[in-house]
Amino acid sequence: MLQITLLEQAVAEDDDLMRQFVRLVVPKMIAEYTFISAKGGRFADLRREEGLDVARYERDQSMLAHLLNGIFPTMSLVRLLAAHDIRHFSDEACKVYLAAYCMHDLDKILQTGALDTRDRPAIDRVAEMVSQELHKLDMDRFFPEYRQYLADIIFLLVNTQRQKGTHLSPHLFRFGLNRKQLPILRDLCTYSDVVTYTIRSPEEVMTSSLRERLSYLSQDQFTFAYHKLSEVRGLLTNVLNNSVMKLLKEQGLIPYLFFPNGVIYLQPHHIELAVNHNEVVETAKTTFRQICGRKISHNAPGFKFDPKGRVKKPDYYHDFLSAAEYVRMIGRMAIQMTQRDISTSPAAKMRQMKQGGLLPPEVEPFTPDLRIGALARFLINLWNQVLDPLPDDKQREQIQTQVLGRLGLTDLWPLAQQIPSRGGVDYKWFWLAAQYLAAHKGIDTLQGAGNLKDLFDDIINTLLPQITNQLEALMPGVYLPHLDQYLKETLEISGATQPATRPDFAAELAQYSAAKQPRKASLICTLCHSSYPTEKQADSSVLFQPWVYKNKLTLYAGSNAGDAAFGYDLPLSTIFDLGAKRVVDLRAHQTDKDKTLWPVRGYDDKGRPVCEFGYAFTANGFEAQRQRQLNINRMVG
Repeated sequence: MLQITLLEQAVAEDDDLMRQFVRLVVPKMIAEYTFISAKGGRFADLRREEGLDVARYERDQSMLAHLLNGIFPTMSLVRLLAAHDIRHFSDEACKVYLAAYCMHDLDKILQTGALDTRDRPAIDRVAEMVSQELHKLDMDRFFPEYRQYLADIIFLLVNTQRQKGTHLSPHLFRFGLNRKQLPILRDLCTYSDVVTYTIRSPEEVMTSSLRERLSYLSQDQFTFAYHKLSEVRGLLTNVLNNSVMKLLKEQGLIPYLFFPNGVIYLQPHHIELAVNHNEVVETAKTTFRQICGRKISHNAPGFKFDPKGRVKKPDYYHDFLSAAEYVRMIGRMAIQMTQRDISTSPAAKMRQMKQGGLLPPEVEPFTPDLRIGALARFLINLWNQVLDPLPDDKQREQIQTQVLGRLGLTDLWPLAQQIPSRGGVDYKWFWLAAQYLAAHKGIDTLQGAGNLKDLFDDIINTLLPQITNQLEALMPGVYLPHLDQYLKETLEISGATQPATRPDFAAELAQYSAAKQPRKASLICTLCHSSYPTEKQADSSVLFQPWVYKNKLTLYAGSNAGDAAFGYDLPLSTIFDLGAKRVVDLRAHQTDKDKTLWPVRGYDDKGRPVCEFGYAFTANGFEAQRQRQLNINRMVG
């Protein structure tokens, strides 16, 4: 079962007790409690019908989520307290806690109302109910002796809450544990109940009663700390969360509860938190480069060569790749992406120029070859993106000489510079590539001595030590430089940093104005007012696909297509709201077979509208204003 596998991954490898609990008890909890409301849902509806205030119960939470979200943080705290030699719990006590917390909402599970423990017979009745419910959860397999501790379990479950329905008098209970253990186990149950429902965002822990519970349980050795981002943006937020968490762990904080927008930590009382903003930024940048750079280097998304042989790539490459990594990618992709002979057209064009007298007499057209295209692409971009931008003329000429010398083309370089370009294609590189291959007959692109890959690597390894620093300055990122200001505006760390309380209006206006320039205006992100690249959707779009639905692109389609699976209210309403014509296949329904129901629902088994007498309407065009088919009734009455 997938849920069990995921939960086991959240348990420490040496935590045998929790691992057994997950394997033996949780499968039954999933089966029994997934559709029972702990908060919100049916539970809140019943309380509302009784005239009670349900404000604190309004947020939906299933019984399964309520129990697991309380058990895992609490048992993690139990292990932590033992590891720091603050407080130790026996396996026996932990099992009693687990059984009691699983039963602490027994009244909701059985829908019996408040449990009555006023006297011994009432306690015995509750004990029978608890025993039967624990048996349903296979608690016998995890905790065979649980029946010896039913009194302890009942005492804890009725006293988990602190507001009402408690029974703190111990004289009616026949405890299996030492009575002195029960107050601390009660605090564990209460801690679980609070942590699973009241903490919706990291900063809320600072105003929660959990602080007092933690102080008591840890004997004042721990307190809470947190970091929080004011917005959630997928990979960006995930990387930032991990970067901040890494820094705070290095300062001695212990990551404890995890949220989409931040983390709650346990902070030892002797640690003073000190956060360097620049360190956070640099750690985040390093993490981004590691994650994204690895993906870009491996998959080269958006990387291609245009018909002129020049590299085309997304703007973000230089944010995540170093200059050296990018130059090496050019060499690698020049071979990898040249799978067909692209030298045929340049060869033909040079023959035409030769016939027209446009080439120097010494320049002879060449015979097309796949390898010519790969080498030409490498040379075109080596000069265009690496050598030509170098600001130092002397250094540039020196390195050009080195490259030409390595290729053995130094004597041909003056002649090649006389070859004219046509239509933006620099034919000299194809000619030079052909001359190199003519002088090195039989070499392969990847294999054997003198192959093109080794040639490219040799040239790059010669150049990079001399110009890496200059290339880094010439290839700046366009997105990561904004990370500094972004973190200042969004990151909050308890007791250390606070995000800007007001947005920078001048900066927002500048971004907006830049994106809305009169010519070549960009679409604007609804979140940050910055422009972002988009492509228009096709005229007939399939809207309901994971990579299209709910995106920010304008729907340019005049119609919207979909199969019968989209013939439900949400897709149809969305298409209507977007102003597109529906082209959705018919969906079968059980009422199609009953002709007497067609006038009631308004259409026949083929989807054609019918009048109240069952006669079909005839299509008469499309009414754009009302976004529906125009129909007329030809029945003569």
